[in-house]
Amino acid sequence: MRRGTALVLVAAVALAGCGAVDTGGPPGGETPTLTPAPVPEATGPDGGRPLGPGLSTRGVFDPAALAESHRTSLTERGFVLTRNRTVFRPNGSGGRTLNSVEIRAVVEPGAEAYRFTRVERSSRQWPIADTYALIGVWYSEPVVRNRFVDDGPFERYWGQDRAASGGPVRDPTRSGSLRSDVEAVDLRVVGNESDEGTRVYRLRGSRISSSAALVFPPLLSAPRNASMVAGIDERGVVRSYRLTFDATFDGGPVRVRRTHRLSNVGNATVDRPGWLSEANVSVGTAGG
Repeated sequence: MRRGTALVLVAAVALAGCGAVDTGGPPGGETPTLTPAPVPEATGPDGGRPLGPGLSTRGVFDPAALAESHRTSLTERGFVLTRNRTVFRPNGSGGRTLNSVEIRAVVEPGAEAYRFTRVERSSRQWPIADTYALIGVWYSEPVVRNRFVDDGPFERYWGQDRAASGGPVRDPTRSGSLRSDVEAVDLRVVGNESDEGTRVYRLRGSRISSSAALVFPPLLSAPRNASMVAGIDERGVVRSYRLTFDATFDGGPVRVRRTHRLSNVGNATVDRPGWLSEANVSVGTAGG
């Protein structure tokens, strides 16, 4: 056989082999169009699409995960947090504030320095209040100074120059209280917006989903008619919320309002309080 004839036979065999493969195409040799199979979208335990730690398109499905993410993220970055709880009579019952407690925390990254203030105000109709109307804490690792003021007014100071790491305030982010509030109300996502490149989700709720989780003063009873709005970002940080509900005090109706607001996240600076010098003298040291 001549060399040219051999090459022709090899080519013919190769083409015959290719022609024997069934491509599944239609008669006439048309190339079929392939449609990719849809990829299932991820869902959370509640069936919603995850938006952040403990949060999905259906709402807060894991309050513990949300609170932990809130605590971790804020502690790392630093922040200013203001929380207020007010108990007051509705307008039809005199519209009078019975008791209010405000907490403000200014925390630097890593919680290596912070200022913490708690102020309580009560009317004569409110029978139980903390011993001190004002508590102030200044901490700059490892030094801590405390200020206590009662209704006397009597003011005293206490401090340490070698406090334990983290200082006297166990959790300046108040993640435990936050967890109780978001767990108590059935919150649903109603919208979102962008804030400096971070997605913030708006949530709303009007039903108490866990009365056991709802924290309120022991003098009150029969919590009802809850309403809550909140802003939670994709990192799991609860930027703000406002929770209100009705209750009964001394046989009459009262309303409870709790607010939570963050600011200066990532750029909080802890200033020395004006009372620090006096506290140092009282403690008997020039430290701080």
